[in-house]
Order: sequence, then C-alpha cells, then structure tokens
Amino acid sequence: MGLHSLILLDIQAEKNQYMTANEGFDLLLKMEKQLKKRFLMNNTIACVVARAGATDPMVVANTISNLLKMDFGPPLHTIVNPREFTFHGNRSTRTMRRTPADMKTKIQKL
Repeated sequence: MGLHSLILLDIQAEKNQYMTANEGFDLLLKMEKQLKKRFLMNNTIACVVARAGATDPMVVANTISNLLKMDFGPPLHTIVNPREFTFHGNRSTRTMRRTPADMKTKIQKL
C-alpha cells in the first residue's frame, strides 16, 4: 500500500532492558538475509526516533548502514521504514536536523 512501517522495539522494563535501534536493525537484517523479502537492506533509507516526547528527542534519517554506526542515546527507540512520500512527508523528513544533506534527493526518490 506504500505506507510507512513503524517498528516498535522490545521493552522489558521490569528487567531495565530496552532494545536499541541498532539491535533492531541487526535483527531485521538477519531476518532479511534468511527470508529474502527485500524489505530492509543496508542501503535502505530508514529513520530512528529516540525519546519521542521527551525534552531531548532525536530524529535521524539515513541508510541503515550509516544508522548502525550511530549512537542514539538512552531509550526509547523506534524505527520508521519510510515508503512513498507525499509533499508534506518529504518536507518534514528533509527538515529533520540530523538528516544529511545528501539524503534529500534519495528520500524524494523513494
């Protein structure tokens, strides 16, 4: 349907364990390797939202291979797999503070 996929990561609050975006990407890439669905690959553009609603949120869009090199700080993390963008989706993604300039044209081509 061309919709974004919101990927909520595992939370075990009673054990003080929170899956990071990096752990989520690792698991998704392992599943992709087995299933070969071409849903997420190293060159797929994805978005990480960390601590949404907190005073120190972080929103980053880049390729998965580049996101895997980043530290998104303390939990909670969420992964967004963007699909087709509308005008407003393109504009809001491009204005995210930590999205590299060279991602702008790649995001528009999704």
